[in-house]
Amino acid sequence: MAEYDLVPYEPVADDRICRADEDGNIYGASGSFLASYASRRRLVNTFQGSVPLSPGESFKLKVLEVGTFGEIAIGLSGPRGQATDQNVDVDMVGWLKGEVGFHGDHGRCYVNGHDAKRRSSAWLVGHVVECGLTTSANVYFKHTGGTAATLEMPGRWQISHAYPTVTIRSSGAKVDLDLEGVEQKPLKDLLPHSGPEWGDGAARSKTSALNLLTSFKRIVISEEVCQEGPGVPILERLFGHWCACEEIEVGEAAPRIQA
Repeated sequence: MAEYDLVPYEPVADDRICRADEDGNIYGASGSFLASYASRRRLVNTFQGSVPLSPGESFKLKVLEVGTFGEIAIGLSGPRGQATDQNVDVDMVGWLKGEVGFHGDHGRCYVNGHDAKRRSSAWLVGHVVECGLTTSANVYFKHTGGTAATLEMPGRWQISHAYPTVTIRSSGAKVDLDLEGVEQKPLKDLLPHSGPEWGDGAARSKTSALNLLTSFKRIVISEEVCQEGPGVPILERLFGHWCACEEIEVGEAAPRIQA
């Protein structure tokens, strides 16, 4: 279990309190939390909301302590709760495919594991960083404090990869994590749930929209391998001597069925 601390500022309902998996990663719903990382480890601690952002929603953090190297990142990703150690636990948000992240140690943005060539100043104590989706579903980051900057990523972001995510890998780092801007959504029948199992209520129905769509995509032939059909002329040439096909003008059609 990683050494971490996550304290809600105010008492909240049980279903809104963040939970930790066996690796020490935290998954929660909405609320305002104090997240800190007590020791430097090889693995990354992940703090993630349980529902993804919709266009127009955002979440933010306030830096209380930068820690040894300021390795704090905010961004959007798919659910990390069921990922394996090999492909997630050593990665800050933004370093993997399907993720976007803004990193505080050097002020860089990463999209799908690549440097997005967008820059801001390094984060310091008191700085506030916001991550959200515009109404057009473009990802943006707003850095307030020091040299203020707003960084916007081109292209619409998929909601299935829009879970609010914060990763920390610096001893002594501490942030105020605010997820109040993310509305609760009835998404269990549309998207995979995030984090560990939350009980029977989190189970997705067997005929959910996502399952139906996945099954459909598995049996549909891709457009690249599709060919044009034979068409009427070829059918007539092949089978015309077995059937009497006559052309008829629309205006010559009989007005009613003859007895």
